[in-house]
Amino acid sequence: MAFTCRRLLLGLLLLLPRLGCSAAEAESPFSPRASLLRQWKRLFASEQMPSILLDKASPLNATQVAAFSRYIADGTLPSHLRVFCSAANLFCDDKNPANVTSDVSGDAEFESYSNKDFRRYQKGAVFGGDNFKNYSVGENVARDTFLRYGQDGTSGFEQFTNYALTTNVGGSGFTSYDDNSNGGGGVFHSYGMQSNVQGHDFAAYGADSSAVSDSFTSYSEESNVVRNEFKGYGKDGNGMSSTFTSYSNNSNVGTSTFKGYSAGGNGGTGMFQSYGESENIARSDFLSYGDDGNGDFNQFSSYGEQASQSDNSFRSYAKGNNAPFEDFSNYGNSTTSSKNEFVEYNKDAGGVDPFLRFTTYVGNQTSFKHSQASAPANVEPGKFFRRANLAEGKRIPMPDIRDKMPPRSFLPRALAERLPFGSARLPELVRLLGAADLQGPMAKTVAECERPAVKDETKRCPTSLEAMAEFAASVLGKSAAVSTTASTAGSPPWGGETAAVSCHQSLFPYLVYYCHAVPRVAVYDAVNHGVAICHLDTTQWSAGHAAFVALGPAPGKIEVCHWIFENDLIWVARDG
Repeated sequence: MAFTCRRLLLGLLLLLPRLGCSAAEAESPFSPRASLLRQWKRLFASEQMPSILLDKASPLNATQVAAFSRYIADGTLPSHLRVFCSAANLFCDDKNPANVTSDVSGDAEFESYSNKDFRRYQKGAVFGGDNFKNYSVGENVARDTFLRYGQDGTSGFEQFTNYALTTNVGGSGFTSYDDNSNGGGGVFHSYGMQSNVQGHDFAAYGADSSAVSDSFTSYSEESNVVRNEFKGYGKDGNGMSSTFTSYSNNSNVGTSTFKGYSAGGNGGTGMFQSYGESENIARSDFLSYGDDGNGDFNQFSSYGEQASQSDNSFRSYAKGNNAPFEDFSNYGNSTTSSKNEFVEYNKDAGGVDPFLRFTTYVGNQTSFKHSQASAPANVEPGKFFRRANLAEGKRIPMPDIRDKMPPRSFLPRALAERLPFGSARLPELVRLLGAADLQGPMAKTVAECERPAVKDETKRCPTSLEAMAEFAASVLGKSAAVSTTASTAGSPPWGGETAAVSCHQSLFPYLVYYCHAVPRVAVYDAVNHGVAICHLDTTQWSAGHAAFVALGPAPGKIEVCHWIFENDLIWVARDG
């Protein structure tokens, strides 16, 4: 039978760009690209969309958008990730079990069990899944051991619900659990609640693993004495994510020790939300947490809220970590006393200007000893410079501003707006896109997007080209030009003070930009297509910013210039 594009089955239509249909057939008036160009004409009637933007547009056609929209709506997108990632030009983890075909092992249901030892259970299993529900409930003494459980496995998933509920003395040992595994994770829900004494040890849990995600929800709540220890948890792991929500809340005495947690890990994420709330005495020790890691993201939100007495120690926390991102919000708001100690916090951290944020942070007694809260002393030559250097005959050392992020495209707005975006729904987005390895960078992106704007800043995080163009037009008007650095060699520039919107790439499976407009900037375009921006008002900048380490003297005293990274974007208002 003759082959025509119109008669393709839906499954084949997903691969339309590969099948040799003519450009006229594939590029219909209903395509996302055609819709984007029409919107551009409405926003910037006198301007052609430049190639630097059009090249980032989604390659999907209308039929593909309709199909993938349906997969998102019915939750079946993970089953179509390989096709979705390829057709939409996304950055996906080819090693993620959600993106490959594998044999599936049997699952097991453990209900109403108690006091058992699991040794080397599910070792090397592929897609194993076990459910421990109402396990060791109501026991006088409940003690269970999980030794090398799920070791060397792929995409194993375990769920512990109502585990050791209403026991007198409950304790479990997870030693080398899921270590050296790939993908998967564990959900601990209503674990050890309403008990007298709870003590659980996680030793070398998930060590050397990749893309493992664990969630502790309503863990050890409403108990008398809670003592949990996480030792070597996620050590040397890659993209490991842990979420602690409503952990040990409303308990009498809660003590948690995190020792060597995520040490040496890459891109780890730790989210502590509503942790230790309304406890009588809350004590947490973070020892060598995230030491020598790379790009870790940790967020403490409503941590120790309304506890009677909160006492926390961060010793050698994130010491030697490269480009750490630490966010403390509504932290330590206890009713009587809050003591927090940071010793060698972020000491010897790498990267420029590690992100450390304390918002609504309450600590009656807080001390920082040998800690780093500013940028390192060594700043790459040419990374920051003065406006006077932008003159004919001047030479500026060119730092490494090459784009080192993976090639990706925007999603069409119709798809981007269907995907969950925000810190509250990040785990859902990670699951849909099979992006556990990217959860750390994705969490950083979302946190920066949700950060309140500083004084006189206007900010937005567009997840589609349509949204970016609308934001630029709302700030700059109907006549705007956009450019980026196309060369990394230096040469004399031209330009001057103007209204501008700068957009910075974020590491996400699809293109997401952080765009913001700040007052009083000057933009210069070098003859070799290098673009520089000068911030003429630096009064709102941190005193520890790397720019002042490199140039001196202090915020508000000088202007600061820097190059726009390759494939970051700068929008400026055109005259007239």
